[in-house]
Amino acid sequence: MRLVLLLLVGLSACTRGPRSEAPAMLMTVQRNGAAAFAVFPARGVQLNAQQPPRLEIEGTEPLRIDRGTVTRDSAYFAEPPWIPRVTAFRGEAHLRVSYCRTPEAVCQSERLAIHVEP
Repeated sequence: MRLVLLLLVGLSACTRGPRSEAPAMLMTVQRNGAAAFAVFPARGVQLNAQQPPRLEIEGTEPLRIDRGTVTRDSAYFAEPPWIPRVTAFRGEAHLRVSYCRTPEAVCQSERLAIHVEP
């Protein structure tokens, strides 16, 4: 019985994937015929709608990326949140995300260094 339990624990650890994977990624997409920034969560991650992602560009106010459908309880985004693309900016920035991994009950926040292309 103990061997079976250890095997099950080992298998569940393998299926979760590496913890070092970024919880989300900023991408440029098309929304309503115009360029937009959208935040796509990694597999097994839900983005917290109560604290939407923010794009932090040095010298400007953080941009809340909060457009998009949320779950019934308004806790998570049901689709990748988005905002119209900031066309004048390219270079280094930060993406701050609050997220929960699917099996976990507590959300965490992370500030990710990103590079924005034109």
